[in-house]
Formats: sequence, C-alpha cells, structure tokens
Amino acid sequence: MSLPGYQSFMTPLLQCLANGETVKLKEIEAHVYQSIGLFVEQLKLRIPSGKQTYAYHRLSWAKTYLVKAGLFGSCGVPLISHPPRIYLQWYPSLVESVVLR
Repeated sequence: MSLPGYQSFMTPLLQCLANGETVKLKEIEAHVYQSIGLFVEQLKLRIPSGKQTYAYHRLSWAKTYLVKAGLFGSCGVPLISHPPRIYLQWYPSLVESVVLR
C-alpha cells in the first residue's frame, strides 16, 4: 500500500500551523495524517533504515519545502507577512504548485 507524495502533506501542515504558534512535527503529525485520510497500515510502513515511518518522512519533506519557500522557519515559526491562514484562503488547493515554483 503506497502513500501520497509529500506535496499532499503541505496543505494539512499549513492548516496545522495557521494559528502562528511554534509547534513540533511530532505534536501535529496525527492531525495531518487524519486530514489526508491515511490508513493504519500506511502509518506502519517504515523506510528501509527502519528509523522512521514513510508518513513521517513525507511530512518532514513537506516541512522542508515550506521552509525553503520562505513560509516557515525551521522550527515552524511563520516567516511570511500574512499569517498562514490568510495564505490558505488565497491558495487553498494550490499550495503545492505555488510553493514549489
């Protein structure tokens, strides 16, 4: 059973960070997974090293690209002039393509 690409994790991740508070991925990962609709079997799949799940690995990559896009600092602190919730209102379903350009 495969997982969606890391791009699918970006919008739910932004939604979790929309309040502007600093959080750790481990604190919000369950909410992101639920938003995407991942199954228990998908959450158990581990990367070849066995150190983390594929789901957490993809979530980490989503965060990395949001940081590279200048939306957040490495600790989840918003860096954009508008709060993430405003960004989500402007680009609710286009976050992946907007961020990756």
